[in-house]
Amino acid sequence: MYAIEKGLKNVNGREVVTFARLIAEPQTEVAVEAGTTGYTGVESREGGGRTYLRVLCTQGDICMEPVTNACGDMTGFVLATSGDAGMDAVSKMLRFAGKAIDDKRCGFDG
Repeated sequence: MYAIEKGLKNVNGREVVTFARLIAEPQTEVAVEAGTTGYTGVESREGGGRTYLRVLCTQGDICMEPVTNACGDMTGFVLATSGDAGMDAVSKMLRFAGKAIDDKRCGFDG
């Protein structure tokens, strides 16, 4: 089993409960933290829900790079890794983050 830590982050003025864990594979370690406020019933940026995801490679060769538009604004990111352990770590990280967010969505399929 692995330890999960509960946290609290501020996302655009709203508090988000997060859950974090360390994913350890041979020569690869990834810290992941994810959470959401869940649905608020408001679709605007100001009143809508908030979602948070943080990924930190603490060991191994997981590469994360920003994707920018023509103006140089970050619009996304690329996450790449080499080796079986890296693939396993990314898979586990994404499943954990998805579960942490889905649990707060309360089964809604918006």
